[in-house]
Amino acid sequence: MNILSIDTAGLRLHETSVTIKTEKGTFTKCYTFAMRQQEEVLLLMIDSLVREAGISKQDIHVVLVAEGPGSFTGLRIAYSTAKALALAINATLVPIPTLACLQHTMLPYDGELLVAIDAKRDAVYGQVFCNSQPISEPFDRPLIDCVSNMRSHVVCLYAGDTKKLKEKDKKGDLTNLTREKKMILIEYTAVFSIDMLAFFLAYQKNIVLKSVDDYVAPMYIRKSDAEQ
Repeated sequence: MNILSIDTAGLRLHETSVTIKTEKGTFTKCYTFAMRQQEEVLLLMIDSLVREAGISKQDIHVVLVAEGPGSFTGLRIAYSTAKALALAINATLVPIPTLACLQHTMLPYDGELLVAIDAKRDAVYGQVFCNSQPISEPFDRPLIDCVSNMRSHVVCLYAGDTKKLKEKDKKGDLTNLTREKKMILIEYTAVFSIDMLAFFLAYQKNIVLKSVDDYVAPMYIRKSDAEQ
């Protein structure tokens, strides 16, 4: 089974990555572009990677795409590209839940885990997991508020720039928590399209494979600036 994984969710400074898995191996391209460039460059990346993998687009059986939450524009670009491609080549489209996928990268840790994505405006998109199961709904709030609602010892996987996060911490709340070892802050630095592929391979028996028409849009927690 040939699998294409597409990510433009913006978890790492507008990083765009594409991964293809075939019987011959796994192939990945990863670049950082300005947000306005993603749409025009993404198809070129896919074309280049398909050639490198030695297959044609028609040989792709499954297309993975980040479901969200994440960058509003990035999600729309990846989703529209993945949906159009899946329709054109009659492949199965599988949205991968962003927060659950990030949680999966922390295995075999099975304690309480806060997964947080930089959502700008001094807030994060987050969700709490325990024993690999969600114990909260996805939310949009300041990181310090998320931590205060958890137990005294918090492990936080943060998809964003932790240096910039600490620079914004004017009151020193997060700095004190990490200094006192009440919070372990881990910055996500992997390639998300690869982790999406790993998540799919681990859970594909439990993932309901639907037609493209079953999925209308990515998961948005916050309205876009245009909708405010």
